Amino acid sequence: MTNLENESEETLQNVLEYFSDLVTAIDPNPNSEDPEIHPCRVGYNQVIDFEKDLSQLLHKVQRHTKCGPQSTCWKKGKCRFNFPKPLQETASLTKSLEKSEWEFFPACNDDKLNKYNQFIIQLWRGNMDIAPVISKKALIAYLTKYIAKCEVSSKALDEIFTDIINKLQDDDKAKKVMQKVFIKSCAERDISAQEVMHTLLGLKLYNAGGRKFVTINFKNEEWIPVMDDTDYENGKKGTNIIEKYQSRGIEHANITLYHACLNYSLPKWTKPSKQNILRVFPRYKIENGENFFRQQVLLHVPWMDETQLLDGYDTWEELYIHHNIEEKVNVIMCELNGVDQPHDSQDSDNSDAESEMNYDNIEDEEAMILSRLGPQSTIPQVELGRREEDVKYDWHANDKEYKQFGTLKEMQTFLERMKSAEPTINTSASPMKIPDVTLNAEQQEIISVIKEQIATIKLNITDNSLPKSMIVQGKAGENVFK
Repeated sequence: MTNLENESEETLQNVLEYFSDLVTAIDPNPNSEDPEIHPCRVGYNQVIDFEKDLSQLLHKVQRHTKCGPQSTCWKKGKCRFNFPKPLQETASLTKSLEKSEWEFFPACNDDKLNKYNQFIIQLWRGNMDIAPVISKKALIAYLTKYIAKCEVSSKALDEIFTDIINKLQDDDKAKKVMQKVFIKSCAERDISAQEVMHTLLGLKLYNAGGRKFVTINFKNEEWIPVMDDTDYENGKKGTNIIEKYQSRGIEHANITLYHACLNYSLPKWTKPSKQNILRVFPRYKIENGENFFRQQVLLHVPWMDETQLLDGYDTWEELYIHHNIEEKVNVIMCELNGVDQPHDSQDSDNSDAESEMNYDNIEDEEAMILSRLGPQSTIPQVELGRREEDVKYDWHANDKEYKQFGTLKEMQTFLERMKSAEPTINTSASPMKIPDVTLNAEQQEIISVIKEQIATIKLNITDNSLPKSMIVQGKAGENVFK
């Protein structure tokens, strides 16, 4: 919409009704009680009462509660987000005298509630912002703002801590402090020289060497469709990677799902210049039983219909054993690792191949394992020194090796005796002759500072202007005095 000035009342009303269906600031239940479980932690498919859920979400994530001189929103004596908002029962479309631009004001029954779209916020489960684009000028200004927006340099850690402490209340919990630290430290960053050059040259900031990622999801049935089947009557419904594989022609009948996704671009069945990178979800292990066996069979056995594939077998494990999937996985792993012969099924290395085929490396570093632990994970408590490896280890072996040198007390006595036996330094003797060396200007400066420091110490003089310490930063740096 570029010119509402000359439009008819009917057109303006149509525009108003269109945006009113998409954007609102109405709280359906202002007096709703806080839930026991935070609404952001409730999945969209777990919602039963959508009106109650919407109100609880709005109270938690969509209200502008902290507003005032101590808040970040406060600029030039007022809220830069224009809170509180005017209350109105219906939406309005008016021309601003200050900006000479048309503005949309949604229906609002809470002056601290930000605009929202019901479908998006309940699907997103978090804070959102939405605003209709009324004029071409507003659209260009918005796009230009973010295109030309430069990165803000990161603050030092001590500055971050200072900012957080100054804004904390005495009754704030430690959990809130830690959350603020993480948010502050992750929200801002500096730009590296490499990123600057990539941006200036128009190069991509990331790539996979020309290879494409292909994802197979075996739990598509748990997805929540955003539209009913009736919404696809006038359009084409998309298909997932498994459905594309099932609809293949007879010429590709003997190709497995794994090799199809790895070596072809579906559904056209064209070969990419480089082999695809395959990702499979969920990451089942053999301990997951039938889910694991079903996933492995569907990956490594050609099939069109899942029910026909299982015909004649009681379980997926029987089908897994019948097709010798474990041996096929070993062959695939040998091809990936450049090994000529597959591992024997009883080989101890087979566990590594199997875990790799299950897309879950069991030999990750401890930090990677800890990063995958959720808040409900249980870590076994083991008393230090009572573990099996501790009991079997001879902790006194090293101590026996040093028995000949005596106990720690004897060693301490020896050191004190040696110190007392050290001859007194003769200060009247001629100073040590230092070989002639050629010093540069920086080295000369350091030597002169050291001499001044020694002189003040000998004469017991207090000179606050003299540096107490210095840092030599190397040939490429400079001297820093403190």
